[in-house]
Amino acid sequence: MRGIAKKQVTNQQPIEIKNDQIFLNVIINAKTRSLEITIKNARLIEGDLIVVTNSEPKEFPKLNNLGTNSEINYEKTQKWKVNADTILGKYEPKQKDDWIKTNLKFNYEESEKIDSKTECYSHWISYIDKDGNILSKSCIRAYPTWMNDMKDSIQNFNMKQIFIPGSHDAGSYRLNFNPEKDETVITKYSLTQDDNIKSQLMHGIRYLDIRMGYYAFTKDKFFMVHGITKQRPLKEALEQLKNFVIETNEIVIFDVRKFELGFQNIEVHRELIMYIESYIGEYLVDATHSWDITLNEIWNSGKNIILTYGDSSMRNEFPNILFNIVQHRWGNKDDWSSLEEYLRGLHGHLTASAQSDMAELTPNAWGIITDKYGGLRKMADDVNPKVYELYSKHLGFTTNILSVDFHRGIAVTELAIHFNRLRKHTQQ
Repeated sequence: MRGIAKKQVTNQQPIEIKNDQIFLNVIINAKTRSLEITIKNARLIEGDLIVVTNSEPKEFPKLNNLGTNSEINYEKTQKWKVNADTILGKYEPKQKDDWIKTNLKFNYEESEKIDSKTECYSHWISYIDKDGNILSKSCIRAYPTWMNDMKDSIQNFNMKQIFIPGSHDAGSYRLNFNPEKDETVITKYSLTQDDNIKSQLMHGIRYLDIRMGYYAFTKDKFFMVHGITKQRPLKEALEQLKNFVIETNEIVIFDVRKFELGFQNIEVHRELIMYIESYIGEYLVDATHSWDITLNEIWNSGKNIILTYGDSSMRNEFPNILFNIVQHRWGNKDDWSSLEEYLRGLHGHLTASAQSDMAELTPNAWGIITDKYGGLRKMADDVNPKVYELYSKHLGFTTNILSVDFHRGIAVTELAIHFNRLRKHTQQ
């Protein structure tokens, strides 16, 4: 498959930045779906460029003897020697730690092509010097098996010790949705992700925050919802989750925590639990274990899905399959300074349950009515880079679960891999 790199050797080392190492990362803007490139430790030497391609580069043509950056005729240097492909964009780093917004669009249909062997796909980013030497390289990454890839490092962690990437309101997405064309007043404040459940999992998400609605008079009665807005049918998520754990042997938390519509009758809860069990029952981790269960114990059990449930009476009725819900550490803040203060104040406070930092801005009702915020996409685009900086520099070492809106706009899986590796080293 063109433009997709399959894994040959598993040696993922994101964020491991040495003093002279140039670090690149590429994310996707939620509102425009354009690529954004983050750089750390740029050399700021004349002639250095960041080049975007849609295949993995092996070598670029020599750019020396062509003058300064402003004088180079890029039309004559569009081909590189090995790949015979075109350069999609080229950018000059302006500062040591830089954030470059591009006009290059990501096509979400590309995400449907990946599988459990995919590592890089769609776009590659290279930092090259004036002679075309590649000094650093990155790509749009999938992480379908990151837990198994670093099993030796994390297998003895329990579920409260491991850093887990999470998606807030994981079921709030639309298929084939183009925010620049299809956005409405409703979708502006109800959609929180751009990937379906399969794609979220393939890109490394291992905690799924699920909110439920019951619609008695429709063919599919159970839907994932966001507040009062109906989103995707639950069976879609369950089928994708089941197929994913069968294919990858990864461990996933499926957190069914809120029941927004139609759950006044306890029988509806029972019906939902039996419905979920009919799809993924054979893969459910024994809930009589506490959250202190280790990853190795879960893998040895041959079951991969931790199912939580937000109704205590149901947990008492089905104690073998329903864990207590993940504790949400939710600030309910609509501006970054307040959210940052809240998130900084969380760490060092542990509970008996797994806990998730809910690192997204929350609009208030009047702000939604007046469109004060510009929508959840804009809020995520504004806050995700700041969340990344906060956790990469300050909070990552003590984080259990980090849940975000529009997870492709923040390298949350890379953060998890990095800090899980650091935690292993500190235990040795």
